[in-house]
Amino acid sequence: MGVLLAVGVAKAMRGGLHPQEIGSLHGIIPVNHDVLGTGLLYGGSLYLVLHAFASGGAAVTGVEAISNGVTAFRKPEWKNARVTLVIMGGVLGTMFFGLSALATKVHPVPYVEGTPTVISQIGKQVFGSGPVGDTLFYALQAGTMLILVLAANTSFADFPRLASFHAGDNFMPKQLTKRGHRLVFSNGILALAAAAVVVLLATDAKVDRLIPLYAIGVFTSFTMSQAGMAKHHVTRKEPGWRRGLLVNGVGAVLSLVVDVIILITKFTHGAWVIVVIVPVMVAGLVRLNRQYDREARELTSGAATAADAPILRKHVVMVLVDSLDLAAARAIQYARSLNPTELRAVHFDLDPIRTEDLVADWSRLGLSRIPLDIVECPDRRITRAAAEEVAQALLPGDTEVTVLIPRRRYTRFWHQFLHDRTADSIAAALGGLPHCNVTNVPYHLGSPGSQPTVLAPALSNGPRRSPRKQPSAVDTALLPTLGHELERPMLSGATPMCSLPHRSRSVVAGRIHSVRVRPWAGVSTLECTLTDGTGSVTAAFLGRRQVAGLQPGVWLKVEGVVGNHHGMQAFLNPTYQIIDEESANGRPPER
Repeated sequence: MGVLLAVGVAKAMRGGLHPQEIGSLHGIIPVNHDVLGTGLLYGGSLYLVLHAFASGGAAVTGVEAISNGVTAFRKPEWKNARVTLVIMGGVLGTMFFGLSALATKVHPVPYVEGTPTVISQIGKQVFGSGPVGDTLFYALQAGTMLILVLAANTSFADFPRLASFHAGDNFMPKQLTKRGHRLVFSNGILALAAAAVVVLLATDAKVDRLIPLYAIGVFTSFTMSQAGMAKHHVTRKEPGWRRGLLVNGVGAVLSLVVDVIILITKFTHGAWVIVVIVPVMVAGLVRLNRQYDREARELTSGAATAADAPILRKHVVMVLVDSLDLAAARAIQYARSLNPTELRAVHFDLDPIRTEDLVADWSRLGLSRIPLDIVECPDRRITRAAAEEVAQALLPGDTEVTVLIPRRRYTRFWHQFLHDRTADSIAAALGGLPHCNVTNVPYHLGSPGSQPTVLAPALSNGPRRSPRKQPSAVDTALLPTLGHELERPMLSGATPMCSLPHRSRSVVAGRIHSVRVRPWAGVSTLECTLTDGTGSVTAAFLGRRQVAGLQPGVWLKVEGVVGNHHGMQAFLNPTYQIIDEESANGRPPER
């Protein structure tokens, strides 16, 4: 659109097309002769010139994608981004002015139907007819189509990144800061795709209705960013601030002019939607920011005091039991591992026959060592009865209560609609009680791993030895989730972690999977868990809270004596060397 209007003004100024000729051509856009000027602006009034300027400005948008993605460039990022921006701007300017110059010679005209386009008309005249000319013409058309297709990728490349910046400043939902396993902001891409579908459906995918929405949004952002930079120069007065103020001030004024012109000329073509929706969105984002700030202040105030508060004297664990099944048994097994002061199962009496069967099964299976409380619930409101039961346990004021609710997980999404959601209602009712902690104990139906595990006790009373390190059940379950990064050739001279000899000096190399600081005998200890695809081992640095360079994802070579630390194979205060990923892959590092 910007090219069409700019070409029309240029032709009129050069006298290439008389105004009366416009109305005599079939399919050509008619021009109101009352708006035609004289003299220097013959063929186009000041309004047309400004309108052409605004539309032409919308046509050159896209260069801002470079500034939005500076962090994605190789080091030095600022220099590579600047070079790319200069090259992109030079190519864009050359193509734009070259097309305008050709238009003054070819005299293309805009059609109401939109086809043939100005570029098509210029290409046909420049390349001519014949096999070579037709080939070049269709190549031009295909190239133009591909450029337009790739241009749609700009928003999907930049919006998720910009949205993550705003979300980090609490002006957009925090979900937009999350990266997917491909290191892209997946939530931002999905949100943009959903918004694009809504806009396409609302505008019937008509370009003339979409361009005003796009142009106003772009130039409003340009105006605000340029004005913000101008204010930055005025307040900071850094070296060269006057030149920066001139550049950003002129940019802010020009962007504002374009914004106002597009708003006026396209108001009835859909621009009014932006006028209505932008203030609403700004108000919503400001309110979202205030909510995040309010939550942050509440969560951070007194956090240290709450963590150091004295532990209450009693810990009561209640397991809500509806029937004696594997889900309830798993919850009871977990409750026993909490070592509570008091453990009891609670059943709400809604059906006398069901209650009698539960009591009989409880005694028959030898669970009498765990008290089973049958609680009357005459009005059948389980949430109220559960709240009263917990409140009664909390009444002394020195008790911490943990409520365990067996929760069934289903293999198919639609299976959950076959059962009620009573557990969610109970959890919501108990969540507001002070010193009451509600935990859902999941049981995955159809999964063999959900069966309660019974460990056989050791039969030998001989001296205790550290077993030969083999991939344990935990390692087998953990390592496949660490990704293909662990599938690396073993570093030369390193021992596989699955076969480390106990009490012997060894060398291992792997990626740091996790880092923790654990107090040990009153001294802080930094523990790094290393994995190499065959197993895992801990490198413990006694008396250290942090070690420079040791963080998750770093490749590390460790040498020392393998010992025992908190029941795990570990190197205590080993010598270590941070290695680059190329060496870990078996390739020499790039120079």
